[in-house]
Amino acid sequence: MKPIKKQWKKLKKYLVKVLSEDETQEPTQQASPQAPPLDFTAEEQKQQQELLAKQMEAEKAWRAAQKQMEQQMSNQPQQGLNCPECGTKIPITIHSLLSAEPIECPGCKLVLHIDQEQSQGSLDELRKLNDALEKAEKIQETVQPGK
Repeated sequence: MKPIKKQWKKLKKYLVKVLSEDETQEPTQQASPQAPPLDFTAEEQKQQQELLAKQMEAEKAWRAAQKQMEQQMSNQPQQGLNCPECGTKIPITIHSLLSAEPIECPGCKLVLHIDQEQSQGSLDELRKLNDALEKAEKIQETVQPGK
């Protein structure tokens, strides 16, 4: 059994030979050198095949998750409001509304402030909704841990 290090040296030597050939020769005149045979044991070949299969499985799962996320994102309307100046969608969450912090447009940087006094009734209802959502999440975590 040849160690992997020897195999890499052999492969490196082959690549150096191929890459260092004179590039001015006509393609028809170039003799393509044969790649050195790599001597892997049956066990090493099996390990390589298993690793490749796992990698392909992981890539397939990643693509599926990415596709599912893209579908979910495209099916859901974006939360927020349109900027009165430039029309860019300003992302807004319940937390951002309740925090009373200014909201900035990502497009033109216009800063919006919520009139706390005039919006008190709406903010109270929003707090109730936020509390209910937090309770629902806690219940879901106890029923389905890890999600």
